[in-house]
Amino acid sequence: MLGPDASVMIFGAHAADYCFRAGGTAIRYLQAGARVKVVSATFGERGESAPRWKEPGATVESVKAIRRSEAEAAARTLGVEIEFLDLDDNPLVIDQERMQLYIDQLRDFKPDIILTHWTYEPTNRDHQTVAETVIRATGLARTQATMAGEALPRAKIFHFEPDILSQPILGYVPDTYIDIGPVVEQKYEALRCFEVSQPGLLDRWPPHTEARGVEASGIGGLPGCTHAESFRRFQPYAGDYFV
Repeated sequence: MLGPDASVMIFGAHAADYCFRAGGTAIRYLQAGARVKVVSATFGERGESAPRWKEPGATVESVKAIRRSEAEAAARTLGVEIEFLDLDDNPLVIDQERMQLYIDQLRDFKPDIILTHWTYEPTNRDHQTVAETVIRATGLARTQATMAGEALPRAKIFHFEPDILSQPILGYVPDTYIDIGPVVEQKYEALRCFEVSQPGLLDRWPPHTEARGVEASGIGGLPGCTHAESFRRFQPYAGDYFV
């Protein structure tokens, strides 16, 4: 079930990842009555918080607290539930115990749709690690659920965009667009929560979102689309007819 009633789970590596890559899509599903949950592996306290480390007395814990506050404020603006696994970034390491955290999240929420990072992003290995973990955990969650006599939907996985500064070398080509024109200002309001820790988000992503809207309108045949978020399917579509 991929329609407006689907349950959507968004897995990001760092505090702001979910917001600028899939925040508008989250709002669209929430407005339609869907359940939406964000799971952030880390706060991005080391690799994506450079301005915070220039502040007097900065520590890992103080930067984590700031990034948590920002991400929670953005989540409130979007209206989504958010949970932090606090697994430490740069490097993010996933062992068996940490893999089980992802499995438990999936078994508990039972998503129909999963949004996560692109699977090839050596320029930000934490992103790639999350994508690989989510794909692996999805299969393991179904195995554990079957063994426990539980029903778990076969979630459809969609990869959101890698960093737009690195896309030319990452091989990301979208095949799915979600129209976020009706909610784009709400998304931008959420992005403002990250302005100090990650300057430049509101410089880079709004024009890129507009460009994706042009693609959705022109190539995708979605008349009137002015702003869009793009995704790449992990599994192919299979059915009786084309859709």
